[in-house]
Amino acid sequence: PAQWPETWSYTLSAALDAGLPIVASRIGAFPERLEGRPLTWLVDPGATTATWRAVFEEARAALRGRAPVGRAMRAAVNDFYGSAYLTTTPPPSPLPQGEGARGRGAAASARLRVIAIPERFDTGVPTPCAYIRLLQPLHHLAADLDVTVAYPGDALTMTADIVLTHRHAIPDVAAAEALAAHCRAAGMKLVYDLDDDLARIPPDHADAALLRPKAALVRRLLGDADAVWVSTAALGSLRADALVIPNGIDERLWLPDGDALPERQPGPVRLLFMGTTTHGEDFALVRAALTRLHAEFGRRVRFDMIGVTPEDDLPAWVNRSLPEGAEGQSYPGFVNWITRMPAFDIGIAPLADTAFNRGKSSIKTLDYAALGLTVLASDVPAYRGSPAGRLVANTDADWTDALMHLIRHPTRRRAMAQAARAALIESGTLAAQAASRLAAWREVAKTPPKPAPPRPPTASAARPAAATRRPGAPSRLPPAPGDRGA
Repeated sequence: PAQWPETWSYTLSAALDAGLPIVASRIGAFPERLEGRPLTWLVDPGATTATWRAVFEEARAALRGRAPVGRAMRAAVNDFYGSAYLTTTPPPSPLPQGEGARGRGAAASARLRVIAIPERFDTGVPTPCAYIRLLQPLHHLAADLDVTVAYPGDALTMTADIVLTHRHAIPDVAAAEALAAHCRAAGMKLVYDLDDDLARIPPDHADAALLRPKAALVRRLLGDADAVWVSTAALGSLRADALVIPNGIDERLWLPDGDALPERQPGPVRLLFMGTTTHGEDFALVRAALTRLHAEFGRRVRFDMIGVTPEDDLPAWVNRSLPEGAEGQSYPGFVNWITRMPAFDIGIAPLADTAFNRGKSSIKTLDYAALGLTVLASDVPAYRGSPAGRLVANTDADWTDALMHLIRHPTRRRAMAQAARAALIESGTLAAQAASRLAAWREVAKTPPKPAPPRPPTASAARPAAATRRPGAPSRLPPAPGDRGA
């Protein structure tokens, strides 16, 4: 008696194998799999108790005095999976070396075929960067691209026009070499995407112990890729021909109500600082200013922190919030969680002016603008030209003055928030960037493949076994250690 649509149902298979009469809901795959079967009753999934009782009375009357018919009842059910499903869409066959994944004829489809290999957590869930840089932008272009999302090991058995991967989605240098070799053999283009300078991690970075050993992998992919996409102009120094594709946010997730700002609720002025737990140095830039605000305004101002620092010994006036359950396990879940929170007023984005941070993007200010906040950001390269309402020098005095001014002028706050939202919609959403992103895909497709580098064979080059596979999937490739992301 299912209340939701099944696409197959092993429980129904067991019932069919038992050869017994069946009463089932008329929903999902059940009607198709039970079509033409004797001694079978289908019931509307919204039926009342009285309707169900009437069906059972009908079954009782039909079965009274009949001898059991056993498994022969199964013979009337066609093997749809084997006879129709598998033969309708045969798996793609490998192409001869050098011929290209699409072929060279006028009959080739205008839709590009893309294999996307996203960075994942140990659980297999894509990281926030995977959603922001790969999955959400690709879904926006669903009308123009045929996309297959794959694990690194599985991608070695597939063909397409373009393979797109990023950051640390590929587990190690050996797996990167295997992927590049597969792309060259199948005539596919390899695109590598970066939104941080992961090839040059400073020793004092909060995640240096995790990220620095992966720099060789990043450099290998930067060298082997046919095209490199980066999120900021500063990252263009990683490769001379790198194409800048700015970060954008998915308006379908962040702006369910369009351009309307959230309604302001009575209560304290609410400040928000959010980010990964690698921003302890940035929190230190504004800690003195926030302490001064608390002394000046008390409970009339509330400061909320999401992530930012792993530090436990925080002042009592810091209200730390974290999503729980499924909402804390994926990027869309987090967006759903934070967009349903009570409205904030001011979003702060302090950022230390370091060589590594100069390659960062302004996505935090995009998030704040989507939440309808007035944005204050450090006057550093990452935030210049972004929808920040005001850029602030990284001094205690400047941060204190900027915050106090906005707290005391609600009309000014609202006007700045509206301007930030308008700037976001004009250029910072995936909808606004769709045409330029599609043009980048078309450009890669028509660019000649990069020739294989003259590299002598090494022991590592013969070890594609390091590539990962999807959890639980059969594969000759053993899984590599997971990566929690940065």
